[in-house]
Amino acid sequence: MRHYCLIILVLLFSYRVSGQKRYDICYSYGLNLFVFSQVDKREDTLDVIGADPDLSPDGTRVAYTKLENGGDRRRIMCVDLTNGRTTFLEPTCKHCYGPVWSPDGKHIVYNDFDGSQWYILLLDPDDKAALASSPRALITTGGFYSPTWSDDGKKLLVHDLTNVFIVDLTGRILDSMPITRLRKDPAISSGSRYLLSRDETNIIFDMDIDASAVDDSPSAIYVYNRETKKTRKVSPQGYDCFQPVLKGDRIFFCGWKVGDPVVDEKTFVGNIYSSAIDGSDFRLEFKNRRDFSFRR
Repeated sequence: MRHYCLIILVLLFSYRVSGQKRYDICYSYGLNLFVFSQVDKREDTLDVIGADPDLSPDGTRVAYTKLENGGDRRRIMCVDLTNGRTTFLEPTCKHCYGPVWSPDGKHIVYNDFDGSQWYILLLDPDDKAALASSPRALITTGGFYSPTWSDDGKKLLVHDLTNVFIVDLTGRILDSMPITRLRKDPAISSGSRYLLSRDETNIIFDMDIDASAVDDSPSAIYVYNRETKKTRKVSPQGYDCFQPVLKGDRIFFCGWKVGDPVVDEKTFVGNIYSSAIDGSDFRLEFKNRRDFSFRR
């Protein structure tokens, strides 16, 4: 009898684990965060207010930026999608934002400001004592921004408003290049992202189209080929596009058609689009959503 009870308990535990809710996509609308399941085509709203959401590779957690004091303070939090519990990943940080999971889910990188300089911090979300700064070799020479991961999770791309760096997890510089090589007369911003393609031959990035514009210029998605040393614009003409995310060989990004309203009565409105890495097969993926991230 005891043997049968043990079997039942094992089966019940296996059911709970296999039945754990996992989501495939995360995005935002204003400061509301959402997750989407491709299995049942269902969108669920998270009971948190935040920005910069990033879905963990296993689809069970979302790291995000919590805004405090009207946005004067930003901190990194994580919500467990199984039980809705939220935790501070780094409670001592006074001004940090933009968490990004590593492809294996073991690390998170984000931007941190210590009062005089911007840093890139690397932490283990399951071991707060493992907090470390990365890339260490670069932090001593100036501010760095907008970290992204390589597809294999062994490298990071960061920039300092002048150069793009590819570094390993110890901070060792593997490659660097001036942003002016990617595009002449660039409109450089700390928020620009630089992504390394899966085969590492291309760098995908967003940048304003007209660096000399007095008013805000539309942004576009560009691809720089490291072998040919040529850059091409891949987002459609007549669209304002930014926040690229690379999923395999497909680029997802936020944007809108120039001339369309981008603000409603409550908040900023944008859409999530995608295209092949060569700019073909442009699609509208999610209307009135932004900050795309996905389960690997």
